[in-house]
Amino acid sequence: MSDQPNNGPIMLSATSVLKQGPAKIGSITKQVKLPRTILLKTFVSMIAYGFIGLIIGLIVGGLKPMLYSTMIFSAGAYFATNYSPLRGETLSKYIGLSIKAQRERKYINGKLVKIYVGIVPISRPALGKFVLWPGGINVSSTNYDERGVLINKKYATTTEPKNGDGEIT
Repeated sequence: MSDQPNNGPIMLSATSVLKQGPAKIGSITKQVKLPRTILLKTFVSMIAYGFIGLIIGLIVGGLKPMLYSTMIFSAGAYFATNYSPLRGETLSKYIGLSIKAQRERKYINGKLVKIYVGIVPISRPALGKFVLWPGGINVSSTNYDERGVLINKKYATTTEPKNGDGEIT
């Protein structure tokens, strides 16, 4: 522990340690065990979409369409819940973000534009009419690195060029 005496209550913040992961399933019954654990939401979606595929297969008619539609719908559900085009996000979240981005497009004089403040895109501009004014300020190139990130002046080792040829002296 510590060498200092305890002067009051101590709070331990361990939420990431105590937080449980998503629910997983490893067996369906005592006799039917899965080869590996899968997420419960994946299992439920595969069952639900497999049932939808089963009904569609029965409507189409025959054993083969019923089996194929059940397998295809279940595989589609597995893909939709596990494929991650954005790191840590599901396919449904990605589709939702894509639809939201399509709805929030802005047109100026009939041309599609993206609105930025500096290098940051505006995700939610004000509703109604807005006016864009061009502008800018002079910024010393030694205050920023090659990515455009501000260099902390306390730790910066470069100085302004003294001669006019751009060399740092």
